[in-house]
Amino acid sequence: MDNGHAEHWLIVGSSPSVARLTDVRTPAHRVIAVSHAIRQVPDCDVFVFKDKTSPCDHGDLIAAMLFKGCPVVTTTELRTRYTPKPLPPWWDAMTFIDVNPTTTFVRGEYAASKLSGPLALYWAINHGATEIDIVGFEGLVELQRGSRGGAYVEQARVLCAAAAGCADVSFRYYGELTWDIDGENVEVVT
Repeated sequence: MDNGHAEHWLIVGSSPSVARLTDVRTPAHRVIAVSHAIRQVPDCDVFVFKDKTSPCDHGDLIAAMLFKGCPVVTTTELRTRYTPKPLPPWWDAMTFIDVNPTTTFVRGEYAASKLSGPLALYWAINHGATEIDIVGFEGLVELQRGSRGGAYVEQARVLCAAAAGCADVSFRYYGELTWDIDGENVEVVT
């Protein structure tokens, strides 16, 4: 859904670097909050989640966003696997997207992912992003050391594939990286 003009997006996670949000965020940003980050940026433009707890934990903010006409995005897969009881009155007003069953990045589609961050990245790219700032995702370094190391590897794989596949989009990652990413369109700000 490219609208033909520059779009500067900010994807916000809930890891410690989210404290830098006030230094990073500008009025030009269109903001995507991912999962629990909705509590840090309740005025975001888009809310993306793939977890079962967000509808219960953040139902008040989800309802407010939908009332304002802001997209609340999750996957059709989550809708079929999980329905909260009782069903919130706003449940059917969310945007449910279909994901490609492969994990290969293809512009214009949504590749399968277990995480909300890649879904948010795909959303920004597929909605005309020319610049994407990413803050609040370095907590995945801790996941690498713990039992969810696969999530960390997946996040790295998705960002690398998106950067390689979208030379016309610039990516700025705020936080510490423990994996390599290169390209003229990628900047890491520590």
